[in-house]
Amino acid sequence: PNDDDAYTLTPTEAAYALDLVNVTGHEGEADIKGVHQAFERIAKHYQQEPKAFASQLLTVSAEKMRPTIQKLLREYKLDADLIQFVGGGGGAMAIVPFAAKHLGFAYTIVEHTEVISAIGAALGLIRDSVERNILNPTNEDLIQLRQEAYASVLAMGATPDSIEVSVEIDTRNKKVVAVATGASDLQNEGQQGQALSDAERLQAAAKAFKQEASALELLGQSEGLYAYGYRTTKKLMLGLIQRPQLNVRVLDAQGTVKLQINDAEYRQGHLQDVKKVLPGMIEELTAYGDAGGLLPDVYVLLGQRIVDLGGVVEVSQMLALLEQEAQQHRDQPVVLLAVAKN
Repeated sequence: PNDDDAYTLTPTEAAYALDLVNVTGHEGEADIKGVHQAFERIAKHYQQEPKAFASQLLTVSAEKMRPTIQKLLREYKLDADLIQFVGGGGGAMAIVPFAAKHLGFAYTIVEHTEVISAIGAALGLIRDSVERNILNPTNEDLIQLRQEAYASVLAMGATPDSIEVSVEIDTRNKKVVAVATGASDLQNEGQQGQALSDAERLQAAAKAFKQEASALELLGQSEGLYAYGYRTTKKLMLGLIQRPQLNVRVLDAQGTVKLQINDAEYRQGHLQDVKKVLPGMIEELTAYGDAGGLLPDVYVLLGQRIVDLGGVVEVSQMLALLEQEAQQHRDQPVVLLAVAKN
């Protein structure tokens, strides 16, 4: 090359130099010999080892992610122990493995990652929201808003069984928002993998918990979803106080983790059983402060769907929405999960 030519090394080459990328046989396969020669030359210039220099380059890249992750943790009040990186796209293996390890998170690379962007565009979830300014929303207002959001994504091509609707009341801004998401027929067809056996699904749950399968228990199940629990101890006041804690992972029949919550309460039964115990569970888990009572996050496993009831502010509203959601599941087993808000 001419002296005037300029070259640069990217995180992709650094990942190849550290043997973090596995794309054997694909078009994205690198010239490994050339990559190592490049890092040997530049590392020699800075009087460093090639792999140490590559590691520094990826460390800089990973640190670029830290502020965004911390912002998401704060804004959505996420538990850092439940976070997992999921890599998709042609550059996923160049960034995700190192960044996840550096930042202290688990990770997975999705199947066929090199074309996931194209597939994702074709098979993306259908989503729509309906918003109304309502001063004191009634149960009927919430049900009507839910039905509007449901009908909207249904008309856009979502299959009925895949549609999930969450309703949130913003008391400060005097508005109610219903958000509906659903999968198209094409996505459902592409995601219908083979159902796992009980033992295989237990192993998938153990992987999600990072625990031995023998330490887990099946708390309950609906027709399509399975709630596994791991009992541990939560330490408070610098360890002076300890109390039991139940962590929960919800998996579908194929072993995909659909929900992760810690420090939860649960009940298994039919719809009428759940409706009877729901008020008492909410009262037990409601947190009180200067702004009044803060109701817990509540999830109900109905068939293959997870109904999120955590966006409303009254028990009667939860019961009304649950009644609406469960019209097709009255005689089926359901699971109630709740966790107190901080």
